Amino acid sequence: MKFLHISDVHLGCTRYNLPESQRDFFDAWVDVLKKYAIGENVDFVIICGDFFHKRSVPPETMDYAYAGLDLLRTAGIPVVAIEGNHDQKHSDTPYSWLRSLEKWRLLHLLEPRTEGERFIYEPWNYDGESQILGGYIDIGRARIFGSAWYGASTRWAVPRLTEAIKENRREGAFHILMLHTDVEGHQKHPLPAISVSALKELKTAVEYVGLGHTHMHYEIENWAFNPGSIEVTNISEFRETRGVFVVEIGDDNSVNARHIQDYHQRPFERLTFKVDGYAETSEITNGVLNKVRSALYAPE
Repeated sequence: MKFLHISDVHLGCTRYNLPESQRDFFDAWVDVLKKYAIGENVDFVIICGDFFHKRSVPPETMDYAYAGLDLLRTAGIPVVAIEGNHDQKHSDTPYSWLRSLEKWRLLHLLEPRTEGERFIYEPWNYDGESQILGGYIDIGRARIFGSAWYGASTRWAVPRLTEAIKENRREGAFHILMLHTDVEGHQKHPLPAISVSALKELKTAVEYVGLGHTHMHYEIENWAFNPGSIEVTNISEFRETRGVFVVEIGDDNSVNARHIQDYHQRPFERLTFKVDGYAETSEITNGVLNKVRSALYAPE
């Protein structure tokens, strides 16, 4: 069994208001799918949150989303997704745009329902007319569980997720949980992160935790995996290792996760320009431009 694990696609990101920015994220998204979903003939793709960059999705961004997801649908590769903090619905509507993509049969959106403080997992189902919300789905030998964006409440949510998953394990299956959260020691966000020890409570329930949210790659004990964003959303991230995972599961449920960065990404270069000794802003502007030109046309 083989699958592609991606997260933080951030389609629609207008990085520094550059008109080329949205196309950068689309080019990375489609190149990843062509090379590592279709090219590797995976059984399914998981998207672990922040598929879109913002809740209000412009038409051209939806075009980009459809183009990539339709490639997978045509290839017969199912897509499973969860909502990240950037994907959440507005307060005046019951649905996010990911729910619309689900209704168009482009992906399966997973989330447990809640009863008080309990999480309830039900199988994903579609009757051809109306959506029945589901928390898990079976694809071949894999049973894939979804979750929601819990933010600072993730520490509270993990034990409840663990117990709910245990009640819905399948004999002989490889169990995956998709979770959008920061983990202590790896986070780049100011929000509180879940500790590694708290995250490990899930080890009793699943064989693979597919993480998202933090825009850099890391792995925890060949069990929890965060690929990083597929593109740079902010200049502060340009030195971070990011990419996608192609994951192969052995008959004994062994995990071989290859982290891959070889796809279309915009190169970044940070230049330093000292302004000491300049009296006029026009001189600084010309100096910066000359510095950039020198870097652009310098012999390799």
